Amino acid sequence: MMAFEEILSRFPGARKPNGRGGFLVNCSLGHDSKTPSLSITPANGVGPAFTCFGCGADRKEIIEAAGMTLADILPTKETAHRKPSPADASKNSAPITVFDLSEDKGIPKDFLRALGIEDWPGGVQIPYRAMDGSPAVRQRLRTALSAKVGSVWLQGTGPLVPYGLDRLTDARKEGFLVLVEGESDCWTLWLQGFPALGIPGATMIKTLLPEYLAGITEIYVWREPDKAGGAFAEKIPQRLREIGFTGAIFEAKLDKVKDPNELHKKSPEDFKATFQAALDAAKAPPDDTALSPSEYISPENKIARTDSGSTSADLAEQFLKARAIRPVYWRGDVYRYNGTHYAATTAGDLKADVNAFLQKSWAREEAGTKTAGEIIDNIEAAALVPADVEPPALLLPSGAVPLTEPHIALADGILDVEAYLAGKPDALKPHSFEYIFLNSLPYGFSDAAEKKCKIWRRVLAENLPDPAHQSLLQEWFGLCCVQDTSFENFMLFPGEAGTGKTLACTVLRAMLGPAAVSSVPLEAFNSSRTFPLAETVGKLANIAEEIGEIDKAAEGLLKQYVSGSLIQVERKHRDPFWLRPTARLTFATNVLPRFADRSNGVWRRMLILPFDQVVSTEKRDRRLIGVKFWEASGELPGILAWALEGLRRLRERGRFDEPVECQKIREDYKRDSNPAATFLRDHCDSDFPATTSAPKLYRAYSAWAKEMGHHPLSEPIFAREVKRLFPLCEKQPYPTRQADGTRVRLWLGLKFDE
Repeated sequence: MMAFEEILSRFPGARKPNGRGGFLVNCSLGHDSKTPSLSITPANGVGPAFTCFGCGADRKEIIEAAGMTLADILPTKETAHRKPSPADASKNSAPITVFDLSEDKGIPKDFLRALGIEDWPGGVQIPYRAMDGSPAVRQRLRTALSAKVGSVWLQGTGPLVPYGLDRLTDARKEGFLVLVEGESDCWTLWLQGFPALGIPGATMIKTLLPEYLAGITEIYVWREPDKAGGAFAEKIPQRLREIGFTGAIFEAKLDKVKDPNELHKKSPEDFKATFQAALDAAKAPPDDTALSPSEYISPENKIARTDSGSTSADLAEQFLKARAIRPVYWRGDVYRYNGTHYAATTAGDLKADVNAFLQKSWAREEAGTKTAGEIIDNIEAAALVPADVEPPALLLPSGAVPLTEPHIALADGILDVEAYLAGKPDALKPHSFEYIFLNSLPYGFSDAAEKKCKIWRRVLAENLPDPAHQSLLQEWFGLCCVQDTSFENFMLFPGEAGTGKTLACTVLRAMLGPAAVSSVPLEAFNSSRTFPLAETVGKLANIAEEIGEIDKAAEGLLKQYVSGSLIQVERKHRDPFWLRPTARLTFATNVLPRFADRSNGVWRRMLILPFDQVVSTEKRDRRLIGVKFWEASGELPGILAWALEGLRRLRERGRFDEPVECQKIREDYKRDSNPAATFLRDHCDSDFPATTSAPKLYRAYSAWAKEMGHHPLSEPIFAREVKRLFPLCEKQPYPTRQADGTRVRLWLGLKFDE
């Protein structure tokens, strides 16, 4: 079997990582040799995987064109199914697994999997997350047991972040944080109950940002005994002071132990006591003025009272300064700026943070049971954004005002959509706390023009082969990128299983990011119970899949929401508020829901894009319906650029360009949803001299409806439907005596064909 690097050498030309532990190279079959289209990924026990996105050739064709045979790339029989031992994995090109990491690090595999760590083509994927739990722009692939031997960043656009940002709540509750280098030390400390944050390499200290450290008063920097560990321990304190951290910094280490994971492997049962002793013995760095841990928490060294520090308002100001927090208070909730957008903070977390601050304050002895509440009241008053100002908004010295033009928050800046569509070079602006966004897209956009999103375009060709259908989807994706309700539309994706409707929803959800998407089902749009709609506040899209068949929807509320009208939304145990909808509604379903609307109110707002191309089970790629796949694919910036091109066309035209087939499906759907109209069209005509007995007509309709499995309308509502369809006919106000002596009311100008 040839080594992986030797196999790669058979494919000369440009080479770049494919995000799965392998590389993209030029295809050996010679098409489009300037653009790498062949993905080669190592695979355990079965030889490398070959996938060409350009020609779709199979592995045998590709390797033969490169002058190789299957025997050159496949393991020998005696080793083909041998699992590499953990001790050898870091020296071997075979990809490691979660089981290997568990065995080597002494960390239970179930604990690792609970952290989202999973086997991945080429190794083990380690998920990096933002503080709100959403996926970070870049993810990491471990290809060897030692990160220094094998660890690569998967494709993505945007800055790297520390490992464990989503677990900083634990550090704020404890009041301290341990900074380590890498991931395995974080796993160890989290397992043992210590709050930790991993810096992705000694050269990555600038990934530390001030907003990460809000609510943390003590930081312990772990010093490893090697040269790189010394540089890490020396540079981290400098970075902390550079970004304005005012708390205490300590350097922790242990003799004869490299790092926390090594200590854990030597003696897991004694780890907590030994590691705590190391923290207790930690000293301030030589060039830092911080106190020792014991001195820092002693009563005589608590934060001193200032001349002005005598009111809860002053304490609130000191708290915000100490925590480096920039909050806004909107509609009863506090949001903290995290560098890209304002993330919601629970009342419990905020109260715990304020109490932790009071423990180090001059007011510790004087604080009563109401002090924390008074501080929070002052924070809310200082950060108040009026309830009628809907994000995205702009913070001005005079107060917050809504943004008048559409903008999109991304990982690498704020995109001015109008400027981008106009081709202006400065459309991407730097982040600023002055912009109030409640979510941001979890990737960058600066190089989106270079992204070709080949996988997405291939998916479109398979599931929506009609270019007109692709165009409608592109425009819908574009509209979902901005909070614009002026088009007053919602979208239905009908289709059987395996037709790609779920895949389309997955890509839309991945493009917008989890923080920008809600999932309220259609049946929850109920005017008598509006609690679920609170989930859509500030969202770009609401995506609900497989809603099934329902008898009726609260169509009035649905029409209000789609039109962007104000809706009063209830909240449990809290005051209701007025919601101005921002999310575009997308529903995927096997069976179209039944609407009772007999006017045009719902139907004129409805878009239908059918998915009717069933992909066989053998050809389905299950990875494509996972958001993680698209986050790691590197295609999301390109998909966003594709969507914004659809938005440009939509705004220029002023309406959606619906294919004729989609319009016909909606009209048939509308007709089938109104059985009374179907009966009247099939059995009645306008005929001026003709008359029809109203009771006779209604009895015939009722019998027909029951026979067809429908519930008949009441006689007054049926009469209104007759009048709506045949506006020239009139129902007599008084009965007319018939030849048989009976008295009945007649429809004048209506002919009934029995």
